[in-house]
Amino acid sequence: MFRFTAVTRALALTLAILMFVTPLLAQQTQNSISDFMQGKIDGERAAKSTGAGFGWFLLGCVGGVLWAYILEPDVPGAEALMGKSPEYVMGYDEGYKKGAKSARVKMAFYGCIASGVAYCALYFVVIAAAASESDNNNEW
Repeated sequence: MFRFTAVTRALALTLAILMFVTPLLAQQTQNSISDFMQGKIDGERAAKSTGAGFGWFLLGCVGGVLWAYILEPDVPGAEALMGKSPEYVMGYDEGYKKGAKSARVKMAFYGCIASGVAYCALYFVVIAAAASESDNNNEW
């Protein structure tokens, strides 16, 4: 006949406890992940609605695309994060920085493209004016 030793009993008790505790721990981890993801989504949404794009567009006109990549955005609105879980705050912080940097780079790039088009148009206008001036001088 098989006799249960103290080690076997301890092992059986540990496995029984783990069987009941593991689903609770998994649910808590899932809630933490969902808090983080919700914070990240809210942070990205807040970053895109700040309306600071025109300044970055103007900065892009003078070559500010590099600055948009280098500068790390500050996360405003700490009072809105009061009472939120630490996972939500971490997600919001990460999402805001990602969203703000994306919006800044995009607007600075658009400004760079717009200034390039404006410079080319100005160049062609100046060349056309010089060519017409030279044609007028040859008529005399």
